[in-house]
Amino acid sequence: MPVVLHFSDLHFGPHSRFAGQDPAEVGKRFFAQVREACVDKGLGEVELVVVTGDLTESARKQEFESARRFFEALVGELGLDRGRFCFVPGNHDVSWAHCKRVRINQEIEEFDDEELERRLHIEKMGPWNGFLADFYGAGEDPATRRSLGQGAFVHDHRDLRVSVAALDSCARETDRHHGGFIAEAQAQALMSEWRREGRRAWIKLLAVHHNPVADCEDNLREWVGWLGDQAEAKTLGKDAVLHFAADATGFEGRERLHAIAEDTQAQLVLHGHVHAAGHAPWSWRRGIKGQTQVVGAGSCGLLEHKLPGEQPVMFQLLVLDPAAHELNILRRVWEPRARAAGSVELGTFVDDPAIPRGGLVLDLGFPEGVMSPRPRPSSGPQVDRSFLGEYRMRLCGRHRIWELGAVHLGARRPATPALDDMYVPLRLGAHQELDEVKPGGEVITPYRLLQRHRNLLIRGAAGSGKTTWMRWSFRRLLEREDALPILIELRELARLWSQPGATGRQRNFDWWLGQWVERFVGGGWADALRAALTSKTGPRPVLMVDGWDELGDLGREFREQFDGFLAAHPRVLAIATSRPYGEQVPEHDDRFEAVEVQPLSDAEMGELVRLFFAKVYEGSEAEVAEEVERFVRALDAAEQAKSLGRTPLLLVMMLIIGRGRPLPDRRHKLYEFCIEQLLDAHPGKRVQDGAQVASWQWAPADFDSRLRAVAKLALWMHENRGSARAGRLAVAKREALAAQLPRAWSTSERHGFLAWLVASSGLMVDFSDEALSFAHLGFQEYLAAWQLEVDCEGAPARIELCRRLARDVSWWETLRLWSALVEGRSLARLEPVLVDLLEAGDVEYWLAGAIHADGVGAGVFDRWLELLPRAVLPLGEWSAATAAAAWRTSRQTERRARIAERLRGEVQDASWLDWWRLARWWRRAELDGYLNWPAEDTPAGIIVRTTEKLKVSREQVAWGRIWMASSPLWCGAQLPLLALRLWPNRRMWIACVLQDRLGSRGPVDLAELERWRWSRLRGRSVGAVLPDCTRRYVERVVEFGTVERELWLALEQARYVASFEVGNVTSVDRDRVRPVTLARELGDAHRAANALARDSANRAAQWGDCLFDEDLAGQSLGFVGVRTMFAQALDDEPLVRLLSKACRLSLANAAPDDELHVLCASFDGDPLWPALARHLARASSAEDRRLLEELAAHPERREGVVGLGLEYWVRGDVLLPDGSQRTLEQLGEALPLLDEVPLELDISELLDSAL
Repeated sequence: MPVVLHFSDLHFGPHSRFAGQDPAEVGKRFFAQVREACVDKGLGEVELVVVTGDLTESARKQEFESARRFFEALVGELGLDRGRFCFVPGNHDVSWAHCKRVRINQEIEEFDDEELERRLHIEKMGPWNGFLADFYGAGEDPATRRSLGQGAFVHDHRDLRVSVAALDSCARETDRHHGGFIAEAQAQALMSEWRREGRRAWIKLLAVHHNPVADCEDNLREWVGWLGDQAEAKTLGKDAVLHFAADATGFEGRERLHAIAEDTQAQLVLHGHVHAAGHAPWSWRRGIKGQTQVVGAGSCGLLEHKLPGEQPVMFQLLVLDPAAHELNILRRVWEPRARAAGSVELGTFVDDPAIPRGGLVLDLGFPEGVMSPRPRPSSGPQVDRSFLGEYRMRLCGRHRIWELGAVHLGARRPATPALDDMYVPLRLGAHQELDEVKPGGEVITPYRLLQRHRNLLIRGAAGSGKTTWMRWSFRRLLEREDALPILIELRELARLWSQPGATGRQRNFDWWLGQWVERFVGGGWADALRAALTSKTGPRPVLMVDGWDELGDLGREFREQFDGFLAAHPRVLAIATSRPYGEQVPEHDDRFEAVEVQPLSDAEMGELVRLFFAKVYEGSEAEVAEEVERFVRALDAAEQAKSLGRTPLLLVMMLIIGRGRPLPDRRHKLYEFCIEQLLDAHPGKRVQDGAQVASWQWAPADFDSRLRAVAKLALWMHENRGSARAGRLAVAKREALAAQLPRAWSTSERHGFLAWLVASSGLMVDFSDEALSFAHLGFQEYLAAWQLEVDCEGAPARIELCRRLARDVSWWETLRLWSALVEGRSLARLEPVLVDLLEAGDVEYWLAGAIHADGVGAGVFDRWLELLPRAVLPLGEWSAATAAAAWRTSRQTERRARIAERLRGEVQDASWLDWWRLARWWRRAELDGYLNWPAEDTPAGIIVRTTEKLKVSREQVAWGRIWMASSPLWCGAQLPLLALRLWPNRRMWIACVLQDRLGSRGPVDLAELERWRWSRLRGRSVGAVLPDCTRRYVERVVEFGTVERELWLALEQARYVASFEVGNVTSVDRDRVRPVTLARELGDAHRAANALARDSANRAAQWGDCLFDEDLAGQSLGFVGVRTMFAQALDDEPLVRLLSKACRLSLANAAPDDELHVLCASFDGDPLWPALARHLARASSAEDRRLLEELAAHPERREGVVGLGLEYWVRGDVLLPDGSQRTLEQLGEALPLLDEVPLELDISELLDSAL
């Protein structure tokens, strides 16, 4: 079975992901990843390599040289003859520069257009032909490669009985004309060649660059957007439209390829160009049984942001099995967070999760009588086809009815609209974009879901349509043969897990999935579901978990099991929904892409209104048109109501109540009207229309009694959600609920009222286990708020209520609704509560902010706004983030604008850290525009601007030290500065802390700085906290079982403490020190530094009054992190090679070897660097140490960036805001200019005892 390596669109050039790397090294690493894929899949060696174009970005000489070096390295590693490589040119391999030169020559020489075309054809392919000549050998083709003319070649491999045709689809490509094309002469030459005697039984592959079939959906969407922009700008030309048509439907002349395929009965057509993988069959016509598979490869070399949609960087292995008449596509995609076995560097190719792990198996056609199909051997668990049929049949009716279909209030005839009839596609985007003329986000179709490589988290406020989207997508996926959707509503799981006695397997997610399939599909299918989840073939499982926020504190426990489940089932695509809050929601998990549900646009609102009147009220076409016009007119006249109506649930509420009343402009008014309808108008209308109330239902005759009873139920359910670990949407048993109803009612009346709430009102829903909940969380929260407003009379009671509930985020929505109700009765009733919240504490302050986001509290808002900057500045709290989320979705445009103005006014006098925190809250609240930067000539302005580009100035280098806290890479291309961070001394760290003190607190008196510096730092031994820190780490690791991640952080904590001893020398027993290197295991020094520093920030008391910040990741891991980074470096720069070797020896506690001695002796540059390298490797001489100490003491002996680095990073001078400067000696006792390099610490005994 021949194994073909197929990849495309490398795009060597300045914007390739290989830019700045040695192409030969890239080729070697690529071979290693190809070999790993072959070994992993049990394949033999690669026998053919097909590259379908766009080797370069602009067809420049240097780009082709990079490509040549890459492929020569790949040839050597694969051990293949060069004739086994097949190349076709892409549109980027056509030299536009040469085309332009020919046109200039036409003006000079005045030759005609016929001569112009002839020269263009020759000149534009000059660099490409030069590459082929260099690769294959100038003047001679390999024996397997023959020209057919017109740019076409045939590669015949007789030992494999494989013929590969390399066609040129760039015949018309120039600087002025774009689009693929296959000429008749080229196609006919290949047809004649392949129809010769003896080729019938060969495997035949066609290689071409441009796509001969329709483009992928992501590209089409981008094309349409671009064309629309061009049309709007009135710059759209005919060439652009033709180019789009060629890319959208396939290039001109593609029908000639189809003719070749069917007449010669070719097996494969391979292409690139669209940067997206795909496949499509071409049937053999004329009564011949069989088909040709058209297979596209995505890009192997583009940067991710250059790719369409969710398309990954990838390559694919094609395994042709003539005996089975099958093609197996084994696709590998680039995963920057994965690490290849045996490598310290992050980034490798992994299995494409969008296709079966065992590969995508397609039928191949062969001429009759040549090969007979044989059964394909089984590989791993197989999907039970009878299970899939039963699964789809049993679940096809699930979620068929529209969620609010029962709420057809005022309808002339009962209607139960289907979800499919009522669904309006939701748009999802990275950020919520409010009231945009051009709607943001995009619709993610089921097809695009199955193409995803990252899991998806969908966030949105209550009623934004998350659950509707999940249910509709579940139904569409259920219809597809390539998908196995599983929709879990987490409130059910929360209800089970929060029950008394729910332990053991009842709290196991895998067991619960088995119970789920037994419940909805039938008994005996749990094992079949497990096989489908673990199978390497068959439909892709899609696990959809709805309502993460409803888990409450159970979110942490569920997250641990959920992560383990996904790790054990790599083919599973996970989709989760949540409100903006939720315990352990995976919004910062690299495996998940977090998106926001976008507000409804005017057009989407209009469509939902039309569907509502057509499907729910079931009017005639004329009646529907009249109702739609009336409602839209009323909506346009009520600005606030229209703004609220951009949330689907609130729009439906307005549709329900808007037939006879003015539209409300506040959320609590919408809930009030809707509940009034559910408790009074709707049931009364049903009786009036002749509906009979069942004998087992009962309700009080008056609306007020019904409202009081159900409000008490809501408050009781909200307060008694089982335990602190219960979900947010309360679920309770009938008996327990009945006990909360008025004592004056009889037992039958109490149970009858609960039945009436479910069957006639629709306000509550029941479950099969005699449990009930409210139909929507918003109803529960509003009714609880209503009851609180009734119960709490007097300012003291209202103040005590808010203080008691403020620190539980699950009450915030209820308290916001309660505040609106309180103010609705009297403006003066709410004001004392808000004033008290401002004075009670940080959490209470932010609760007041969330309440203000609803437009209430006008008399107190100015005071809240005045305090806002000071409230933002302390370390981040969940309360600040929750309040920011409230403002993110707030429609209070004027208040949002005033907040932005207030924060901008604080920038002028803000320290760099203050500015950073203000900007963070600004981003979380998604205020309009951007927060202005501090003035450029201030310390704060200098520091924040180091994130953009480091300028080699005294101020930038001195103040820029603060950013050592976040990454050892911040100084970018300034290699000497980065190298000086390897200098081992304590001065660097202490000076950074002092500079941070000046920058984060603004002006500081020098005497105060000296007192602070020595009172906090002098005499403190960081090493002394080692046993306690590490033991706590290990105990936490063992308790939660997260060894893979946390255990290595424990090791790094020990190394960090041992590396930065402040004051007293640590008492660590040096005899026990052996190498332990976290970064080589994780392959990511930056991530390790951040994770560790955050932990240190959480225990800030150990480090004195340093101003740690969560986002800046505390103080620098510095020396350890930079050593690790240099140890991983692959650059050919002599200084990098020298220091990389020294750091590898240092991290391994290894003795210096001959390689280090050779690198030091051959280094042609400043003697500072060989001396530092030997010192890092613990092999410095007295002369080396003397040189290093002299340079540290006298940095003026070096010029430029090295001198500045020695002055501020090594000697540790501190630059004051007024421009003056102090050395550490002027601020206190002298510290050594050069420390010995500490050995790596081994805490294995401690870990063993804890484990």
